[in-house]
Amino acid sequence: MYWSKGDVPPEEINHIWEITHDFIENEEGNTPTSDDDPTKGYNVGICGPSQYDDVKARFAALPEDRLVRVRFRLLDADEIPYYEGILVYDRGDDGYGADPLEAPLSDFGTPNAGAVLLDVWKDDEGHVCKHCGSTVRGRWVREIG
Repeated sequence: MYWSKGDVPPEEINHIWEITHDFIENEEGNTPTSDDDPTKGYNVGICGPSQYDDVKARFAALPEDRLVRVRFRLLDADEIPYYEGILVYDRGDDGYGADPLEAPLSDFGTPNAGAVLLDVWKDDEGHVCKHCGSTVRGRWVREIG
């Protein structure tokens, strides 16, 4: 399923994204699947924009070092995660003027679930998790919100 970006020609779009985890409870208060696996949630597999296939095909012809892959998560105002996903954008293309980091939030997260915050995963040399005490190689960093 594709999330629409309107009538923007695919050659003017500099990003694609896909939802990989869905943490939102349904109306009955259940997590997305009976086995509580967020990788099988209702919105997993949603891709954007609607020109996803055409843009993805164009990206396949680009040099790998021109593409940026970003793991993101979308959260509500109380910092509760709703979705996680992957954003890929062309660092050498300004597209139609939108910041590619805004796309998953403005295209899908806000209109679909009211998400207002976007974090990205940043790899680092490691830090000690304050919750479990183990070493973690990366952290979520707030980009929007």
